Amino acid sequence: MSLVAFQISKKGEVITESKYRLLNARANHRKQVREMLAQAIVHKTLDMERRRQAEIRNRLDKIAKIEMVKRVRVSLYLIFISYSFVPCHNVCLCALR
Repeated sequence: MSLVAFQISKKGEVITESKYRLLNARANHRKQVREMLAQAIVHKTLDMERRRQAEIRNRLDKIAKIEMVKRVRVSLYLIFISYSFVPCHNVCLCALR
């Protein structure tokens, strides 16, 4: 004679051990799925934030490069202007014009 274990539900119903194990396995699976989804959401959010910051960094680098080119152009222009008003002595800088 084998003993069959029974559980009693919250509603007071009798549940067989196999049914109890099945319900318990389902609950555990549901919990694992929720945890995986939460983890996936966090990873996706972090990934999106990294991409956003990389895009901002690229924009700032591009702006910095443009500003550097402007500064170099202005300094070269000022140097050219200053040399163009120097009177010609030994070296003629008029050829640079």
